[in-house]
Amino acid sequence: MVRGLATWSGRWPTLGLFYACCCFCLWQLTQKWPIDFSSTGSPPRGAQKLHVVRQHLNNSCAMCSCFGLSSTRSSRVGRLHRRSTQQQSRRLQSPCIRHAEGNQLVDTATILEELRSVLLPLNSRKAAGKMPGLDACRGFTLGLALGYGRGLVVPTAATRDWPELATVLCEACREENPDFKFTSIQVNRNTRYGMHSDGIDAGASRMICCGDFQRGRLWLHSSASGSWNATDCHDRWLAFDGREFHLTEDWDGPERFSLVYFTNQVFRRADGSKKGRATRGQLEQLGFPWPSQDDLFAERLPPEKDRRLAAAEALPDGLREEALLSAASYAGPSTAS
Repeated sequence: MVRGLATWSGRWPTLGLFYACCCFCLWQLTQKWPIDFSSTGSPPRGAQKLHVVRQHLNNSCAMCSCFGLSSTRSSRVGRLHRRSTQQQSRRLQSPCIRHAEGNQLVDTATILEELRSVLLPLNSRKAAGKMPGLDACRGFTLGLALGYGRGLVVPTAATRDWPELATVLCEACREENPDFKFTSIQVNRNTRYGMHSDGIDAGASRMICCGDFQRGRLWLHSSASGSWNATDCHDRWLAFDGREFHLTEDWDGPERFSLVYFTNQVFRRADGSKKGRATRGQLEQLGFPWPSQDDLFAERLPPEKDRRLAAAEALPDGLREEALLSAASYAGPSTAS
C-alpha cells in the first residue's frame, strides 16, 4: 500500500492524495471508530448501519475538501448524505403528538406521511403479488416474530430498524379502538394478495388502507354463509377474521398502502422465557397492547383445506379462475396477512 502510494504520488500528485484519503477511510472502517448511539440504546443495524457508513463517507468528503480534491463523485455522496440526514430528521421529528385541532392523535394523512418515509423491502410472502404496470410489491412485519434457532419470540428486524414508525402505527390503531389488542402489524405497499387465509392469527384483525388509488377493496369470505363481501378500506378501518379466506381487488392508481393489525399465535411463548418477557416489555413500550386470553378466538373454524375449494367456487366470475388455480395447487396454510 505504501509503495503504491509513493508510485501514485510521483506520477499523479492529485490522485496520490485521493488514494491516501481512500486508504485512511478504509482504516477508519476497520478500526470501527465509536459513534454515539446512546439515543437509540441499541447497536447499529439496519438504518443505523446505513447511518454509520454515510457518516464515514461524509468524513471522507470533508478530507477531500481539505486537500482540494472535490470531485463529482464526492459531491454526489455529500448530497446523498445531506438528503438522507434531512429525511431522517423529518422522520424523527414527525409525530406521535396530539394535533392542535380535534382529538384524533394520528390521522390517515399522518400514517401516509410516515409510510412514505420508509423504503420497504420486497414482499416475499407466497400469496403476495404485484399489479401490472407498478413497481415490485413491498412490505414487512412490525412487532412480534418467532426467532430462528432456539424458537424464542423476538421483535422483528423491521421493528428494531423503525421503532418510530411502529409507535405511530400502534397509536393510530389504539386511538381508533382502545379495546383492540394486537402483537403485530403487516405493512404492505402495492401488494395484491391472492385468495388466502392467515394461519398464524390467534385473534381478530383490523385493517386500513391509504394512498393514491381507487377501488382495491378487500374481498372477505364467510364460511358460515358461504358468500363473499367486498369492503372499501380506503381511509376506513375494518375489523375482520383473518382466518377466513380473503383477497385484494385490483386497483387504479400508483400507490396503495395497507396495514393489517393482528395477534400472532406465538405470543403465548412470551411469558415462558426471560427473552420472551423482555420482548414483550419492548413491544409494550413501543405501544403494542398485549392481548390476554379474553382477546383470542373462542371457537375454531373447519380446517383450511376443507374450506378452500368452496370459497374459490363462490367467488364472482372475474375473480374465480385465479382462486381455483390457487386451490388446485394448495400446499398448506398461508401466513400472509
